[in-house]
Amino acid sequence: MSEHLKDQDIARYRSRMMSPVELLSANEHLSSCDLCYARFGADEHLEAAYNLAREGIDGVEPPEDYHLSYECVAAYVDGELGERESNAVESHIQSCRQCEVDVNDLRSLKDSFGPARSAAPDSKRLFLLRRPRFALMFQVAAAAAMILLLVWLGLLWQQKRVAELESKIAEAEGKIQTQSSTIEQIESQMGELQKENDELRQELSAYEGARPDRQPGGLAPGEAISLKDADSVVGLNERGELTGLAPLSPAYERLVKTALEAGEARVPDSVADLIGRRQVLMGSNDAYGSFALLAPLGTVIDSDQPALKWSALDGATSYVVGVYDSRLNEVASSPPLQSTEWTVPRPLKRGAVYNWQVRAVKDGEEIKLPRADAPAAKFKVLEAAKSAELERARRAHGGSRLVLGVLYAQAGLLDDAEREFELLAQANPQSRIARRLLDRLRAKRRY
Repeated sequence: MSEHLKDQDIARYRSRMMSPVELLSANEHLSSCDLCYARFGADEHLEAAYNLAREGIDGVEPPEDYHLSYECVAAYVDGELGERESNAVESHIQSCRQCEVDVNDLRSLKDSFGPARSAAPDSKRLFLLRRPRFALMFQVAAAAAMILLLVWLGLLWQQKRVAELESKIAEAEGKIQTQSSTIEQIESQMGELQKENDELRQELSAYEGARPDRQPGGLAPGEAISLKDADSVVGLNERGELTGLAPLSPAYERLVKTALEAGEARVPDSVADLIGRRQVLMGSNDAYGSFALLAPLGTVIDSDQPALKWSALDGATSYVVGVYDSRLNEVASSPPLQSTEWTVPRPLKRGAVYNWQVRAVKDGEEIKLPRADAPAAKFKVLEAAKSAELERARRAHGGSRLVLGVLYAQAGLLDDAEREFELLAQANPQSRIARRLLDRLRAKRRY
């Protein structure tokens, strides 16, 4: 009986209403099922039912394929069965050659170990015959199969782990190779930058001259300077006084005098955030050609409706310009353009920083500027108060390239300052100071 005993079966067992065959089946199930054994009741109830079952089955012939269980044989050999059970076993082995062999084999095995006794069976084992003859052999075989299964699973896990490690090693080797290539490219670019730096140093030495008492990049003590500035001649005399200029405010006078003495105009530190730094990326993209943003880039501008300019891309069918605030929210966008210049249609907020980009369409594909390895294209709109101040300076000193260049640089208007210093250097081709003012300003804008 493989299924659990029903409540009515247990009731019939207790009330002694089962047939002998049903009793045998019920005994077999109770001896192997802890759940039904607990449902049946205490051991004393089971003992009474067992006595009844024994009385009922004493006269019943067991089935032809019936054999003694291992527990029954062991209990018989150990002398732990009662008189009635021992008589039943002896009666059975007289007619069953197989069980007789089991009894003799177990008795011989016990004798070989001396006085040691087998473990006594519990009360459930006395209910009769619940293990087949080859139960022990089956358990050994099952244990061996389980060991083989565990070994196979272990090998399978190890193979999977080895495959994962090999994959990670291959991935790491690929990253190392990529990083090696990147390092080589960086070293090559560093070599080019070093060469460029050496050339700049040589140019600087040529402008500064060889006098040991000369201040780096500026004037030697007591040295005078004279520059052609529009329709007049301006400069700095031996006493360090400005000459040839209309009266300046003390602040403006200090700015111009310091620029001439150092050979460099002061630029706000905040401009460096507008210029940014170029990124180092692997590979190159020839699709851009001469396509590049021109202006405004990395500078402050005075106009709140700037004209954005870029160079043409060969084969491009149209361009679209977008302007974004510091949070990358779009504030202005152009329609598809054929030209390479677009003026922002409505005033931008003064004192704010903006980014802009151009998207060109070529052969059905979109090519965007700035490139991935270039800094963001930023500009700042000059504050209203500073714009008004510069307008007053233009009216008062509009004829002086030197003064306007210094004031534009001090306000961060690098495009305007560069234009003024370039005109000043053209008017003074032999002047080391004029050339240095222009070169030092351009050096600050180098990407």
